[in-house]
Amino acid sequence: MTGLVSLDTAAPAADAAAPAVAAPAVAAPAVAAPAAVRPEWLAEKFASVEDQAKAYVEAQKLIGRRDDETRAALRLEIEAEAKAGLPADATAYVMPEGLAAPDVLADAFKSKAHDLGMTQAQFDGMAALYAETQAVDVTAEKALLGVNADARIAALKPWAVKHIPAALHEQAAQMMRRAEGFEVFEALMRASMGGVMPNPEAVETAPRVTQDGYNAMLSDPRYADPNKRDPEYMRQVNAYAVRLAQASAR
Repeated sequence: MTGLVSLDTAAPAADAAAPAVAAPAVAAPAVAAPAAVRPEWLAEKFASVEDQAKAYVEAQKLIGRRDDETRAALRLEIEAEAKAGLPADATAYVMPEGLAAPDVLADAFKSKAHDLGMTQAQFDGMAALYAETQAVDVTAEKALLGVNADARIAALKPWAVKHIPAALHEQAAQMMRRAEGFEVFEALMRASMGGVMPNPEAVETAPRVTQDGYNAMLSDPRYADPNKRDPEYMRQVNAYAVRLAQASAR
């Protein structure tokens, strides 16, 4: 019987377990990130290394463009100066005073000078070099023609004037400035006259060439000594050798 007081000796039932209570979360203290160290070489006007690197690249591009523009401007300036001194055409070049050259050669020289963009001053310089190569020692050349050189020249001149076309007189005169060239025309004159020279009593051939004479010339210091060589004398020796060979072949 259940009364006001229970005499049941059985252990009372255990109370229901109380719900667990979680401990309040405690936030970890915030740790500030270390401040970035600014390189000493970084310019003040740049916020970062990346900004400065970008600016450097842009600056290099700008410098490159300016260099190209400067080179182009300089090239145009040089071309303009060159054109300013260039004659209008090849015929405008003036041959230096005293320089004689066949018209054909002079015209070719002028044409090439204009193609190369030469000024008149540059043309004069090249013409002077040509004149040096064409310089002739008249006395030495006449000596190669022998003691009657004047008579031989006087005999050939009227024949040349008569038989050589006027248009070729200048070229022929250039060839006859040297003894070898003179003798070529003299041989032509002989051939045209049947091998007979006009007025043979007044005109003698050059002194007879001999091997002994040639050997003597070879021994001359002006030819044999490297320190005393005379270009004009060496040319005379060579001419003598040619005449000796011609004489031997007869």
